[in-house]
Amino acid sequence: MRDELHIKSQDLCALEISHKSGSESFVSQGKSIGSTLLDFWQWFTSDLLNNTTRGKLAEFIAANALGIAGTIGQNWDSYDQVTSAGTTIEVKAVAFIQSWGQKKWSKIHFVQKIPYDKFTHFY
Repeated sequence: MRDELHIKSQDLCALEISHKSGSESFVSQGKSIGSTLLDFWQWFTSDLLNNTTRGKLAEFIAANALGIAGTIGQNWDSYDQVTSAGTTIEVKAVAFIQSWGQKKWSKIHFVQKIPYDKFTHFY
């Protein structure tokens, strides 16, 4: 086994994520498999009405409006955006219509979120 596999779980810290261009290739055994990250993005996120994609799109729109779109979107924080003044913002997105077939409009409702702490892993 490689040495990395023997690291205790409490020693694993958050990874530093960098912006991607989309031209990055997927590689297997040192060779490109013929697909790029842009191919994946198009495959996964073309349905903008999908609940997951719609939420991330709303966060991106909010980040642009706040002038902080140069940052990378987070997933497990108790908020979605942080302004330059340190104000934290939780972005919500809902829609009456979904990409799947429906007999009637979706009902819109919000539930108060219990903040999650990504450092302690507790709500």
